[in-house]
Formats: sequence, C-alpha cells, structure tokens
Amino acid sequence: MSEYLAKTHTNRKYKRGQHMKVHETHLQNVAPLKDISQIERLMAELKNNSGKYGLRNETIAIMGICTGMRISDLLSLRVHDIIDGNGNIVEEFRHIDIKTSHTRHNNKAHTIFIIPECQQALAYYLKNRHSRSVWLFSTSSTSNHKHAPLSTNRYYHIIVNAGMRVGIKTIGTHTLRKTFGYWFYKSTGDIIYLQQLFNHSDIAITRRYIGLEEEKMKRLMFDQFSAQNKS
Repeated sequence: MSEYLAKTHTNRKYKRGQHMKVHETHLQNVAPLKDISQIERLMAELKNNSGKYGLRNETIAIMGICTGMRISDLLSLRVHDIIDGNGNIVEEFRHIDIKTSHTRHNNKAHTIFIIPECQQALAYYLKNRHSRSVWLFSTSSTSNHKHAPLSTNRYYHIIVNAGMRVGIKTIGTHTLRKTFGYWFYKSTGDIIYLQQLFNHSDIAITRRYIGLEEEKMKRLMFDQFSAQNKS
C-alpha cells in the first residue's frame, strides 16, 4: 500500500463542466491519513457501504490519493482523458488546475502520472461502473452521455460520512490531496516538488498542509518532556 501511495506527480488541463465549490468550514482541521490501516478502512467503507455507487466512490479516493489532484479537478475528468486509442488506461495525461487556470502564470498544463495500482483500479472501475456517461465520475446510472459529473459538495458529504463511520474525524475532500503529499514526502523527501505541485507560495505552507509541522511540534514537546524527566 505504501508503494500504492508513493510515486506520483501531477497536473492540470482545463475542462468544461463542474466548477462547484466545497464548503469545508473545518478545512484547517482536515488532516492527511498517516496510518495505512486508516486508508484501508476508509476505502472499504466507501466501497461496501455506498450502494451501487460504492465502486465509484472508492475509485475517486484512490485516484485522489495517488495523484494529489484537487477534488474539483478529479470530478471534471472525462473518460477520454485517461484512456488511449486502444481503450487502455494511460500512464500519464496533461491537465490544467481548474482553481488557478484563470491566472496568467499558473495556467500551464502539467503531467499527471497514473501509477500501475491506480491504473488497475481505474480499469476495473470502467469495466464495472453503472454509468456509461462521458464523465469519468458521473451522477447518473443511465447511458445518457449528457449527464453531469458528481459534484464536489456531494462527494464531500460522502467521504465525511464514510470517515466518521470508521472513526476518522478530521476528514474532508482535502484529505485525499494531503494524504498524497504526506506519503510522497515520506517516500522522496522532495518538499520543493510538492510546493510547486500544490502551487504554494512558501515551503512552510506546504509543510503545514501535509501535517509535517504538527509532527515536528509533537516530537519537540515529547523530547522536552523526556528531557525534563531525565534531569
């Protein structure tokens, strides 16, 4: 599973469609999943307790954790964005971040890499999904290709409720992106790449975003307490 989370890079290609905003009032309290067992419990809950949309909901989470894409970008994808001419899942594709596409300096397309485990999950999903919409993650179970993609607000509620049921309280759609960042950093130590990927103005922001500052503070407090006990 750690390999499943580690190797990825990201990017953005503007899509027409959804541009909906998630109302995460507790965004500052949303944390990355630092325990593999938490990730596994969340995936199982999304898949097994979401009715006929369980596979869709799980696959969104898998792709979010494996790519670091914002939820609005994930849900704007169409099927043809991730498959080649033979119908196979691509290893990479180009994408522009919806949130920053309107700014002159941040509207360049970058490359999103899809690691083998994520490719397998997407291939299985496309083969077994209920919808045949052009949208990768559709709200409809019909074959009408004009149906809309799942909204960010709807998926926010889906993942928060699933997280609560398995005991994860500090969860939201940003959890997927933060989890990607946390495990990518643990695997590579490349904070500069993450800063650029997340479009942060300062490395300190990136460190806070993926939970490194919280870990540092906790470690310092425990070290201080231990030193006092030894004196």
